[in-house]
Amino acid sequence: MKKKTIIIAIALIAALSIILFVSARAGLKRLASDDFYVWSRVSLRNIGSNGKRLVAVSPSGVDAYAVEEHGGYTYRSTDRGENWVQLDSKPDADLVTALIVDRNNRVFAGTSSGLYRSTDKGATWTRCTKGMWSYIIDAFALDSEGRIYAGGDKNAVYRSDDGGNSWKKIGIGQNIIYDPHINALCITPEGHIFAVAYGSIFKSDDGGKHWINLKLKADYDIIAIFAVDDNQLYISDYSSLYTSDGQGNCDRIDLGSNIIGEKIRCNTVTAAPNGHIIIGTSDGAYISTDKGKSWKKLNTTICGFYRPNIDSISIDSKGRVFAAAGSSVFIGVPK
Repeated sequence: MKKKTIIIAIALIAALSIILFVSARAGLKRLASDDFYVWSRVSLRNIGSNGKRLVAVSPSGVDAYAVEEHGGYTYRSTDRGENWVQLDSKPDADLVTALIVDRNNRVFAGTSSGLYRSTDKGATWTRCTKGMWSYIIDAFALDSEGRIYAGGDKNAVYRSDDGGNSWKKIGIGQNIIYDPHINALCITPEGHIFAVAYGSIFKSDDGGKHWINLKLKADYDIIAIFAVDDNQLYISDYSSLYTSDGQGNCDRIDLGSNIIGEKIRCNTVTAAPNGHIIIGTSDGAYISTDKGKSWKKLNTTICGFYRPNIDSISIDSKGRVFAAAGSSVFIGVPK
């Protein structure tokens, strides 16, 4: 009986080792195409986890990262998304809410325990909060000079001029009467900064010295913003997508309903190098080639994912799209 128990135990250990290996390494499955991209999908499934993931790709597109929102389990590809491995190291936080890679391949993670940085492609992570008052970091942005900006709690937008070694507060407290939480940031090519504090959008034209409230209102708290320029903003809340001219006018874009009648929600918005606007929604990814006047659904609804909920999108300098939906990352190569 003892010998039989030992044999069963060895078999279970061997089976678990296979599962761990499979979960740690994943390769692309080439699946489908549409008018704009050829799509592939990779499954990054940690044992016991199927939650939201954040994705970020380096500007060159060679290195890509996906981090689980809950737990911070981190995956990396060093060959443009062809193959992925689960890393042993991760940000030391319960919740990861923002992810970005700068031009020097430094990876930054905003978490419920502050800001973490990796300078060795995710092999190790260090908490880098010198000069910060915030305990929570929810948003990142990069300007044209490669400087990184971070937004979080305690009325704070920060900028680092040295790759995250130290931070300078350029907050917006003088403009509002309550203590805001910065949950979205973006910067135009001209260097103008847009920051979202709950339902309000603030803008700075002088590197954060002064801010104005644009008084643009959405139905719910704003969760994403993207500025093509000062006069072309895209804003997402928990319900809808809006366009704005940056002058106080805001128009709702009706994305319609999915096949079972649910209203389509917009989770994230960004732009490709060619100027096309791409959004991640509760019904997959959509693209606009005419400044938001019309939208076409991209063919990420593949391989059993009829209505993937796209939580995060990152696009490299060549226009390759990395879109995270649950435990999957969809990769679109421009045609």
